[in-house]
Amino acid sequence: MKTSVSTLGSRAAAVAWIAAVGLLGLVPPAAAEEANYGNIKESATGSITIHKHIQNDGTRGTADGQNAVEGGQPVQGVQFTAYPISDIDLTTVEGWSAVTALSADGAIPASACANPSTPTLAGHTINAGSGTASGDTDSQGQATIGGLTVKAYLVCETKTPSDILQKAKPFVVTVPHPNTAPGEEGNWLYDVNVYPKNERIAISKTIDDQRNNGYATGALVKFPVTSTLPALDAGSYYKYFQFKDVMDSRLTDLAVPEVSLGGTALTATTDYEVVVTGQTVTVTFTGAGLTKLKAGAGQEVKAVFQGKVASVGNGVIPNTAQLIADTVYADQPPNPQTPPQTPPGTPLTSPEVRTNWGDLKITKVDAHSLDGGNAGNDGDLEDDPSAPLERLVMPFLMNPRAQAGGKSALKGAEFQIYNAAAPYAASCAGATRTGDPLSVSGQTTLTTDDRGVISIDALFVSDSVTDANRDNQPGATQRCYVLVETKAPAGYVLPAQAETPVTVKVGNTTEDNITIENTKQTVPNLPLTGSLGKILLSAAGAALLLIAAGAVAVSHRRGRRASSL
Repeated sequence: MKTSVSTLGSRAAAVAWIAAVGLLGLVPPAAAEEANYGNIKESATGSITIHKHIQNDGTRGTADGQNAVEGGQPVQGVQFTAYPISDIDLTTVEGWSAVTALSADGAIPASACANPSTPTLAGHTINAGSGTASGDTDSQGQATIGGLTVKAYLVCETKTPSDILQKAKPFVVTVPHPNTAPGEEGNWLYDVNVYPKNERIAISKTIDDQRNNGYATGALVKFPVTSTLPALDAGSYYKYFQFKDVMDSRLTDLAVPEVSLGGTALTATTDYEVVVTGQTVTVTFTGAGLTKLKAGAGQEVKAVFQGKVASVGNGVIPNTAQLIADTVYADQPPNPQTPPQTPPGTPLTSPEVRTNWGDLKITKVDAHSLDGGNAGNDGDLEDDPSAPLERLVMPFLMNPRAQAGGKSALKGAEFQIYNAAAPYAASCAGATRTGDPLSVSGQTTLTTDDRGVISIDALFVSDSVTDANRDNQPGATQRCYVLVETKAPAGYVLPAQAETPVTVKVGNTTEDNITIENTKQTVPNLPLTGSLGKILLSAAGAALLLIAAGAVAVSHRRGRRASSL
């Protein structure tokens, strides 16, 4: 399952919806002729109430606000500013004729608010310093610009949260506005309701099925990020479009192996550029790429971020992605900003996904202790009185790593690790292997070192993605594997059961580390008086003779002293 967050990519309708007016919030000629301009209260003040909702979602509202939008999803956090058009006087026929002229197609260019702090309108004077701003639209998508004198106003969307992709087109509203509700014809509305619309865009993130990318240290983890593109207005162009992913420090060799639009691969450096700075990876679209994005309305744009697992730490590796994009109304596509010069302060961020890993330590030792017990197959010496001495001395002479009371670590044992047939069984005790041996840092055969140890720094446990047909149990805290000894150290034999089920838990753990024993190969018994046994017995005999001779000498000396007294 993809995890997604919705954004409100603003594709406002060409103008505000003012029901009696149709497009552009302007009074058409018929209404202008019927209105009684003498009824306008020149000293009155009015307001513009903005209702911001999702495009094509819900019912149409009316200028008097009596039939508000029903069922539409509101857009929160947008701000508008109304700029007075100084040269239009609404108390004159000429003023209303100028308003009517602005209702013609293209009379209000989409770029009129390209710089919302200094809007322009050809043939008219905009007093930018006298603009009146609304507050942010609330949870109902509403905001009001109050205290407006009798004027025609150019309204611009002047503050846009990071989840808005395309601002509303500029539109003109008159205060007052002719009321065309039944029975109200010829009257004026001083508190006017407008309904600019938006379209929804979303950013989604998931994790590729781990079976495609490996299960152990050095395996890739891939994070596909997608967004379905909205339809931009004809005069609207992308200023920039960028995916950004700050990868966890436990991931190395960061890269973006795939970028596509509608399932068709895009070309690196031609359509987009990838920059890796530390753990931050960005995909920024070029001018050619932005042109393709504008033409790809309704299609899915995708970038796949990846890294290799080097270590596990606490075992949980989180990941989110950001979408940084903006548009502008212009006569021609602008040169893209690379990187974006004015990205939003809080970029649109996907929900978090998590991949979970554990580690495993394997220790290979001699099956027998070194404290005087049987340190191997030393022959049938139980009836020989010198056997305890030989058994005690031999291991220390033959194995310099021997520790009294411990067991000898064995170098050179070879292992392979496999997936378990039932990786998420309640108990791993009966696990059986399946498939091919897993690659660990590029190797499928692992060999114990001088300490008899193999350390696997990372083994996959689970992730947070719930899609079906994945080798995953979402959020599982342990997973079963099977360890297979394929070669015993020199002088030792493989255990009767060479397959060992292991439980790997999320994070660095020592409680489930594995110790595996080997026994020495059978060799012919050593003759008691041969080799080291003979030497030891000879030395012991010589020592006894010296002690006896010394005792005799002392006794004789004492006897002489006694006889001389």
